[in-house]
Amino acid sequence: MNEWCDKCGVEIWSYCLMPHHSHLVAVPQDEAGLARALGMAHWHYTRLINAREGWKGCLWQGRFASYIMDEVYLCAAVRYIEYNPVRAGLVSHPCEYPWSSVRGRLSGQPDLLARPERLSGILALRGALVDWDLKKEEIDRIKKHSSTGRPLGGKNLSLLWKAGWGEGWLNSAQVLSQGARN
Repeated sequence: MNEWCDKCGVEIWSYCLMPHHSHLVAVPQDEAGLARALGMAHWHYTRLINAREGWKGCLWQGRFASYIMDEVYLCAAVRYIEYNPVRAGLVSHPCEYPWSSVRGRLSGQPDLLARPERLSGILALRGALVDWDLKKEEIDRIKKHSSTGRPLGGKNLSLLWKAGWGEGWLNSAQVLSQGARN
């Protein structure tokens, strides 16, 4: 994933790789970068796993879901992603999960995939994450948007989107969700 994100100009700000799906906050440099990076990463990973297991066919269910968001929802999405292993009952605290960007982001230690420098600045401006997990309504709203592709944000973001500004937006944080086949 890291190789293809670098080649295609995509920064990963936050991620969590779960047993059957993954979540990313990604920022592409151009409109096609995200699809190229994930497409190539999925293709190479699928070839590797299929060869190892003697399988054929796809590993991933459909296309990844993505949408742009404003800073308020960016912060919520990061909390949603980083708390996912706790909600799934895999660990009792987000920092215990090894396949997430949270430990690197909080410790300042380098992460192989995430580049959280700009994200950390945004989160610092918005204040400390007092309640790590989100309220049910916030979780439901994030989940709902994963199937719409529409922007997630306040009134100003929605107005710009409806006015046609959303088609070519670049350098917008995007949440990605991708499920693997069982």
